[in-house]
This record gives sequence, C-alpha cells and structure tokens, in this order.
Amino acid sequence: MKVQSHNSSLGSLTASKPFASCFRVLSSIMLVTLLGSAFSVSTLAQESDGTGLISGTVEHARPQARAPFTNARPASDYEQEIQSAASAQLGMRPETIHDDYDDTTPTAWWVYTGQTAAQVSSTISTDNARIIDIQVDSVSPSAKFTVTYVHNTGAYAKTWWWYYGQTVSQVTSLITTNNARLISVKAYDAGGGQIRYAVVMIRNTGADQKAWWWYVGQSISDISSKLTANNARLIAVDPYQSGGSTLYTAIMISNTGADADAWWWYVNVSPATLSTLVSQHKARITYMTPGSTGNFNAIMEGCPTTGCSEWWYYYGYTAQQMVNQAVQNGARLLNFASYPGCGSVCFTGAMINNSNAITTRVGNIIRTGNIAGTEGLYLKRVGGPVLAALEDNVVFEPASTIKALANLYATSQVQHGAITLATPIKHYTNGADSCPNPATVSGTEPLGTALREMMYHSDNARTREITDRFTDTSINAYAVSIGMKNSGFHEIVGCIGATPDKLTLDDAGILYESVANQTALNARNRGIFYSNMAGRAQFESEGYDWTGLWSTDIPNIINQVAPAGYTAAQKTAYYQAMNLAYKAGNYVICTNNDCTNVVEDVSIAGWFQVPVCSANSTTYAEYVFGIMFSNEPNTGWYNGKVTQTDTNFTKAKGTLLREQIQAGMASCLGKPLDVLTYGPADLVFPSTSIGTTTAVKTVTLTNKQLTAAASLGISAFGDFTETNNCGASLAAGASCTISVKFTPTQLGERTGAVIIADSGSGQPQTVQLTGTGKQ
Repeated sequence: MKVQSHNSSLGSLTASKPFASCFRVLSSIMLVTLLGSAFSVSTLAQESDGTGLISGTVEHARPQARAPFTNARPASDYEQEIQSAASAQLGMRPETIHDDYDDTTPTAWWVYTGQTAAQVSSTISTDNARIIDIQVDSVSPSAKFTVTYVHNTGAYAKTWWWYYGQTVSQVTSLITTNNARLISVKAYDAGGGQIRYAVVMIRNTGADQKAWWWYVGQSISDISSKLTANNARLIAVDPYQSGGSTLYTAIMISNTGADADAWWWYVNVSPATLSTLVSQHKARITYMTPGSTGNFNAIMEGCPTTGCSEWWYYYGYTAQQMVNQAVQNGARLLNFASYPGCGSVCFTGAMINNSNAITTRVGNIIRTGNIAGTEGLYLKRVGGPVLAALEDNVVFEPASTIKALANLYATSQVQHGAITLATPIKHYTNGADSCPNPATVSGTEPLGTALREMMYHSDNARTREITDRFTDTSINAYAVSIGMKNSGFHEIVGCIGATPDKLTLDDAGILYESVANQTALNARNRGIFYSNMAGRAQFESEGYDWTGLWSTDIPNIINQVAPAGYTAAQKTAYYQAMNLAYKAGNYVICTNNDCTNVVEDVSIAGWFQVPVCSANSTTYAEYVFGIMFSNEPNTGWYNGKVTQTDTNFTKAKGTLLREQIQAGMASCLGKPLDVLTYGPADLVFPSTSIGTTTAVKTVTLTNKQLTAAASLGISAFGDFTETNNCGASLAAGASCTISVKFTPTQLGERTGAVIIADSGSGQPQTVQLTGTGKQ
C-alpha cells in the first residue's frame, strides 16, 4: 500500500496575468500543455476542393457622421452587461464562498488524465498545485488518476494532503492526525473485491473549518437519512461498484450558518430532466458524475436573488473537448468524471467562471448564440498589466488584420533609411477586395500611397505591392524580432492558400505596444504609422472610419459612461483628446460548392489612448486591444446575411474599451483637460497642377497644460511641407502656428499628415492632409 501526501504552505499569487488560467490534459500517450493564456490552437480556415473565399465586409461600416454627444445618458444595454459580469463575480465575495466550488477568484488550474502517483507529485511540486478532485482510472499494473488541480496560492491557498490505497480506518486516522476534512473521496476495487479509497483533505481550521461528515458504502436512502439527521448538504457524492451493487461515497457539510444554502441532489436523471431541474430551481450544478445508460447524478446549489455565478456543465465530451470548452468559457473545471463512450472514454463535469469582470462581460458578448468556433479578446495597458484575456494566444486566420504588420515593417524601413515614402513601387490594380493573384501591374506609385490605401481602404492589391516589395520572409523575420512568435504572412491576402496567414491577439498586442512605447518606431514614424491607420486619423482625413469604431462606437460609449454632470461640450472635448488606431479583417470561406455553408474569420486589433486627470495635470493612459472570431461555421449562408458572428463582432469591438474610457472620464470630472490641442484636425487643399505649390493653410497649436510642452517636434510627410513658429518648447497657455503648403508630385488624390510630438505622455498628434494633383 502506497501513501502520497503533501503539505502546502500559504503563498501569494505572482502570475503576470492574474486572471489567466493554466490547463493541461495528460493521457498515457500524449501531453497537451496549455500555459498562461495560451490554451489551444484552432484549426485554421483553408480552402477545400470546390470552395473559395468570399471577401467579407463584416468589419467594414458604411460611411456615416460621428455619433452626436448628448447632455443626458442614453438608454443602453451596458448596465445589463455590467450586472451580468458582477453576478459572475459573486463567488469572489468572502461571505458567499463555501468552498472551491464557489470561488470565482481567477486562478491557474490544471486537469490531467492517466497520471501516475509520481506524476501527481511532480505536478504538485512543479506547479505549486493543489488537488480539488481525484478519480482512479486504473490500478494495474500501477495506479493512474484523473486529477483536477488549482494553483495553491491566494484565495485558494490551503494546507492539504492526498492519499490513495487507503482503508476506511486509515482514512479516519489521517483525518484525525491532520485535523482535516475531506473534499474528495473515491472508492475503487484494488483487486479481488478489496475496496480502497483515494482521498483529498484540507486542514479543517480557520476559514476552512466546517462541521462535516463522510460516508462510504451507502445506498441512496442511507445518504438521505444521514442528510436529514445531520441537517447537512452534500458537496460530493460518487458511485462505485461493490459486490455487484452500486454504492456511494459521500461528503456533506452542515447546512447552517454561513454554509446554509438551498440545494438539491438528483441520481440517475436524464440530461433533459437535469436541464429542466436547473431552470426550475434557478440553480447551478456544482458536482456531476455519470449514472447509468446515459443518465447523470448531480448536486445543485441555489443561487442568490442576483443570480448564479457564470457556470457551465457538459457531458459526452472527450477530455480535450472538456478542457477546450473550459478555456473558451474562461472557466475552470470543478470536477472531471469519466465513463465509457466517445470512441473510448467520455467525460462529464461542472465548471465555474474563472475570468475577471471585463473578460466575463465581453466574453459573454462574443459567445452569444453558442457559435461553434473560437472567440477571443485581449486588453492590455501599454507598459502595464493585461486587463482582459480569453483565447489570446490562439493562432487564427487574421484576414486583413495582418496588414498592420506590413505597415509597421514598411514604416520601420523608412525609419532606417532603406526606403522613403516617396519611393516608387510597382502598382497593382486588381482592386481592394480582390485576390491579386496574378497581380495586374500598372506603372508605379509611391510607397506612402500604397500604405495608406492598404490601411485606410484595406486594399488587397496594395498589400501585395508591399509584401512583394519587402518579401514575406523579411516581414516575418521582423515580426519574430519584436516578439511576435506565432504570426506572419504565408499567403496572398485576399486569396486562400495552402498555408494561411497567422496572428494571435497576444502578438497583435506586441505589435501595437512596440509602436506605442517607441521600441519599434521613433516619435515621428510612430505618428506616420498611426496616420495611415483606420480610426481617428482616417475619420479626420476622410470623414469616415472603417468599422465605425471611432465615429460611432466610442461616442456612444462616452455618452453611456460619462459621470453625471458631463455636458455634451465636455464629452466632445474628452473625445477630441482621445486617439485610436486599428486594423480589422474578415474572411467568409465557402465549405461547399454553392456557398450555403461557410466559416467566418473576423478580427480587429489596435491601440487607443484616453486622458487621465489628476489635481495638477492631465496625462494619458494607453492600451492595446483585440477581438477575434475564428472558424465560425454558418449554414444557410447567403450574400448579405447577418450571422450571429457578425452581430457579436459588431457589439464587442467597441465595448472592450468601455471600462478604460469610463475610468478616464471619471478622473476628469470637474477638472480642466490640460492637454496639447490643435485645430483644425485636417487640411484639404484645392486641386493643383503637378509641381505647383499652393497657398498656405494653417493649424493652431495650443498648450493647455500647466507646464511647457518640451522637446516639441513638428514635421510633415507626403507632398506637403510645413513651417512653424512653435520652437522647441511651447509655454503653458501659449499658442503657435503651423503653416502647410501642398506641392503635388502625381495626379490624383495625395495624402499626408503633420506630425506633432513632444515629451509628454500623449502620442503624437496628427493633422491629416489631403490634396489633388492635376495636369
């Protein structure tokens, strides 16, 4: 008989992503390791025989005016979203936490199947893990286990032990010796009809102390009688076979005081009945095991009047499917029980929310309608912590979202002097929504024109101009050099090849953060990069924003979250002090010949900044963000159909930024916005003959900060030149003038920007410039 024990000391959580989770599934053949927020890799969309790509426009909004600001907060469903997210965090309140199955404090967790005792011990030691549920898979030739763990730190830190191969008397003795109580007990036949037990116990002291009982060899009526006699409720009950009969082990705690709760226990009920009972009781399942012939046993816990914490239960899944589903839900497994089926072994179990409030709120939006692909989100403060993450390291087909990488690489080559924005490159004329293969060449155009068309209008032909000029190999090597380890160009954007383009939300965050913190680009070229992006720059240049994120979503959010007392004028001023740059992408890929069955890939990633006010100054907080939907199937598809994926993307793309805008506005209530301002935000020059210089147009720069704007740098790019009287420093309260002229070098629309940078915390302001060259 072997005994394994572990006594864990208390510790503090030191993970860099405190709400992210760790998951592993181990079989006797294969180990799948899923660390931090890197949980799984989705199957990437590829063209199959007889199918093709439809260039999607989900991420492309129709041109529209900026949403108006109001003096009153308009009605919205935001409060419902917040209530849902708050409900999901109920288990984080100490008075509602009965045990691990109630705790929604985000933590790392792991699940293994087929672990030997030595592997269990290694996991405990290596990961500082604590077992919350254990099942004996086999006993010969050696014992193997299915084990569910949590990180033994923070809210989950406990002194604990685990043992297997124990008799009842031995377990009883260990409980006494350790002053402990059981949280998991599984009976199994050790051979020859000898019943032994695998148990997990925690020290029954302090906050964990409870009146409790445990029983083995029980019938259903036996357990019911003991529940009544003890005025108790079940926390775990497990069937096992002994002498041809089904018996049960049970753990119960006193259903009084802080541990009192409405609860129910059902044995051998059908899935349909189980669903009905959950709805009828307004309850959630905390423990689930297989019954017989497709039925299940379950313990349910009543929910407060404000609702249950986010939770889920599943059955008929493989081990990997169960883990994948938990990852997608931002959840952690509470118990993990196997039974025959699913080609070999099926699993059932309950899971509970394991995400913070933002991840929960936005995760609920992107999962709406139970769409069957992979959905992810990411939000991080530049130079600071990750604020929300779900499936953020899943590799997905980014469609046009990957074009930001080409923009960054090209701009970095400009910075290094390898090329200029005026350098002519081959001009491909296939069109914005085309598959430019083969490419149709028509002369040349400046690199700067190709970049802006690629980013403003998502032009696939211009993207190929740039990737052909610099090569996928060079661009991908650059991506790796800045830390983007799982992303790159592998096909022609707009075409479906054998190897798809790849991106992760983590890598997109690295891209945008490397621009924001000036590790990839200096201040001037950072401004050029942003001025070529959808968002504020595109709206100021064209009166249009590619997805409506800047022109519609953010104004609506400002209206909804502004504290009482904000006027429309103050909302406008706050909005004008913000900035946003992003790229979105969308593929709809046919999976049958008539394109009635498709998969969708939709994503967006970018950067934004908001003013943050203190008593003495205004600074800026910067963030990078992303949303993705990967391999979302849809049947009965037709051109123009608004799918559930489309609806979820439209709602989620802006709301991810909501809390940061709300916090920034709250900090500035009743305070002046002490920022560097400029106006107008764009200059449009008249149609002018090539080589002819226009009259001057001016921009006024005003320093509303309480201190001088130091290290002031002003420059222009494109067919534009600037002069100014601002100097290297602009005093507090002072204004200066920037004078701009336009000299077209080619026919047609010419674009550029004035880049204004200083030593403050805000990113460079960009005044968008437009003119037209004629003969």
